[in-house]
Amino acid sequence: MGDFLDADVLTDRDLKKLMKVLVPCALESLCNEGIVRPFGAKLNTSGDVLPSLNPVQCGYDLELLADEFQHEAKRHSIRAAGLCCETQQLPSHGDEPFHAIHYFFEHERGMSIEAYQPYKVDAIDGAVELGAMFVRWKEPRIFVERGTDPART
Repeated sequence: MGDFLDADVLTDRDLKKLMKVLVPCALESLCNEGIVRPFGAKLNTSGDVLPSLNPVQCGYDLELLADEFQHEAKRHSIRAAGLCCETQQLPSHGDEPFHAIHYFFEHERGMSIEAYQPYKVDAIDGAVELGAMFVRWKEPRIFVERGTDPART
């Protein structure tokens, strides 16, 4: 992920702080429950990471959490946010669909990326095998009034 995050030191540091919370929580959920429950975390203006209290409860929409973060971004009370959920991806080269942990990271400076970490769960012992994480740019969802990604302009 380094190439995507090296554009700006503060942005890089902030997104890595969010990753240090989101990635272990997602893996813990996957290992303990066999699924990744949607959840998120935000970085306040002081640089503190504040995870959502619990993984999103059944029936609670990840979009509602994104809306909440968007309102906080408009009030300038957060400078970065991250969301996480489980997804099934269809590869472009014709292989079979695969499950992945799907991360969304956004920063007030315009950085907006999503990362996918494919995984397999062994049907017999429940062991989780992680694949390589891949990253791509995405349209901002939370910091929509804060400009564009500096690497894309």
